[in-house]
Amino acid sequence: MTETIARPTGPDLMDPTLHCRPERVRELADDSEPIFWSEKWRAWFVTGYQESLTVLKDQRFSVKYNEHKRINTQHLDTEALALLREFYCGGMTQFTFSGGRSLLVMDGSEHSDYRRLVMRHFTSREAIKLTPRIHKIVDDLLSEWEGKEQVELMNGFAYKIPILLFGDILGIPEHLRKSFIDYSAFTESRAAKSQFATTEDMRKVAAQGPDFLKKIDTIIDEKSRCPADDMVSTLLAGKVNGDSVGKDTLRAMIYMLNTASQTTTTALIGNSVYQFLRFGIWTKLAQNLEIVPAAIEEVLRFDPPSSPYFGREVVDDIDFHGQRMKKGETVLIFVGAANRDPRQFPEPSVFREDRDPNRHLGFGSLGGSHFCLGAPFARQESLIAITELMKRYPRMSIVPEPERAKSFGFSKLNVKLG
Repeated sequence: MTETIARPTGPDLMDPTLHCRPERVRELADDSEPIFWSEKWRAWFVTGYQESLTVLKDQRFSVKYNEHKRINTQHLDTEALALLREFYCGGMTQFTFSGGRSLLVMDGSEHSDYRRLVMRHFTSREAIKLTPRIHKIVDDLLSEWEGKEQVELMNGFAYKIPILLFGDILGIPEHLRKSFIDYSAFTESRAAKSQFATTEDMRKVAAQGPDFLKKIDTIIDEKSRCPADDMVSTLLAGKVNGDSVGKDTLRAMIYMLNTASQTTTTALIGNSVYQFLRFGIWTKLAQNLEIVPAAIEEVLRFDPPSSPYFGREVVDDIDFHGQRMKKGETVLIFVGAANRDPRQFPEPSVFREDRDPNRHLGFGSLGGSHFCLGAPFARQESLIAITELMKRYPRMSIVPEPERAKSFGFSKLNVKLG
């Protein structure tokens, strides 16, 4: 006889009422095991810090989950699924595009080879080297606010910093850069990737596909003729196992890196401004700018600028932290809950701008193969953006009510400049 082991169960952490509420997710998680099974979602939910850290580093868990993302698509109707496939030109998620594969669906040596190819463009040294450029972008954007008493922070500031900077990193020709600045398309795309996406969200994002693919192909064609010291040129010249990068994979890599660079930094800037103002420490930080880097790290723990969960797939039948997991099963790591695990963080529900140590999972697992490639740039851009805001507007305040995005972060955040 085969022994049947009862799986621990717990609350529905995918409930829409928990959207952008990591503190509530943690409260619910405290009444359950750090790993439990959700029959509704047919997935393992991981909420403990150490357990999450292990999953993110353990090769027994694969990112192949991202190729189908059952959790994000199982509620969609036939039309919505068809539209999703149409946008991704035959792919199924943001991680594949036009039939190609990006880093976020690669494991093992395949992932290491492609990551190594582009890594030099995303080091801390590169972020520091581009600091003058970041300052120029921030200064130019803030100069547009002169004479204004109230502004919308996300579209007019937080979103534009990474997209303008990534033009340099990617190598987008100057005459094409303005065509990439489209906040409506950005918010529509983010909404379509959320677990709360609707058929209407899919209709909007499907209409973007052909135009975006045309932009990517124009960049590839221009860089093929005139290579430079940028990421697209590196991909075009690079080889993996002796072979050139195929065009579909090149498209997928450009799409993924462009999207990721915008979403993470945009959300981190918005979340930081909101939390600093919400907790009444904006003026204190403005008077003590040396604390700002640690305060941003606390935002990464307290209100991560990423999806509420990271998805993985079990590679083979395994016993993991006392649970028997089967090959092919889905594992969801709830980052917000893990970042508030009281076993790792003293007083986890308290926002401490000087928390130390602070080994959060806001960018994934440091040392894990899928740790956020653009983390050095997200940190540097956010630091410069926020310190310059504080220098100019030390009495800034929130205008009710901020609008949360369907995915994560904010879509609108109005502030009075003071």
